[in-house]
Amino acid sequence: MQPIEWIEKNKGERVRVVLRTGRVYSGTFISYDSNVNILFEDLSCWNTKEKIGKSILNGTTVAYMERLVN
Repeated sequence: MQPIEWIEKNKGERVRVVLRTGRVYSGTFISYDSNVNILFEDLSCWNTKEKIGKSILNGTTVAYMERLVN
């Protein structure tokens, strides 16, 4: 996971999320909670382009996140 400073700075930004399973998603990072659950909007699978929409990911399943530059 990213440091708290990075997380706070990138709320509302488009990010790419790589899970420990190897699946890659992109979406708008909204917020997180004290249990490390991460809320995304417009989440979609990077490989299959499957649209998931608003979703919560458990932070323990996330390998890393990076901001997407437009």
